[in-house]
Amino acid sequence: MNTLPAEIQEHFYTLKATPNKDDAKAIVEEFFKEYSPDEAERELWLLFTGALTSHHFPNIHLPEERYCMLHFFEFMKALIHAVAVMKNIPAETVSAAQDP
Repeated sequence: MNTLPAEIQEHFYTLKATPNKDDAKAIVEEFFKEYSPDEAERELWLLFTGALTSHHFPNIHLPEERYCMLHFFEFMKALIHAVAVMKNIPAETVSAAQDP
């Protein structure tokens, strides 16, 4: 199942098949149209906490597994904010998905 709009899917498939900056830029632009950096961080946090409390991860009680998930969460948070800075996007902006 894919929930991304068809144009984003196409950019992603093309990017995977033939890496190019235009498709990468298009994906980044669309991401930040939908999410501010702070909104993306909140969504990432919800996914992270959901994974930590899920019964579908049998090894989640292991400290190493939790460390790996926390490391990935923190790295993704840093990546989101770094790309936003590169794109001159303020940390908190109104999302296109929100009502005014």
